[in-house]
Amino acid sequence: MIIKPRKVPLHLRKLRALERRLPHSHPKRPEIERDTAKWSAGYKGEQSIDDPLTFLPPHDFRILHDLHLYDGSHYFQIDTLIISSCFLLIIEVINISGTLIFDTAGFADKPRNFVYSTELFAETWKDIADNERQSVNCSYPPVLW
Repeated sequence: MIIKPRKVPLHLRKLRALERRLPHSHPKRPEIERDTAKWSAGYKGEQSIDDPLTFLPPHDFRILHDLHLYDGSHYFQIDTLIISSCFLLIIEVINISGTLIFDTAGFADKPRNFVYSTELFAETWKDIADNERQSVNCSYPPVLW
């Protein structure tokens, strides 16, 4: 059962509105288009897991999308949280445009080629570990079933 549905992120809505209103000749337009493409790809990736999640038995699982939580000193975000009587599952979705090159020698930063440019990602595993550490520090009551 979906407890908290997914919404289009406010930042993406703002970028889309800006892109619609900005003249094609504006010097910042390519930057706005690039940001809109990145945010749209991320949102599409998050949406891509919504359909498979509908196959979970609604009485056995609670699904919360786009959570913003506080660990006592910092706010952090979780794309999707699945709650069952046995476990909590954090799902972080990464959906990108371009070419992703994995470093087989280790988990170093990963470059992504996007329209004639290369951009480095923060280490994905570090992001996951940070989310896990922060969620453990939250002082929320236990989940009672």
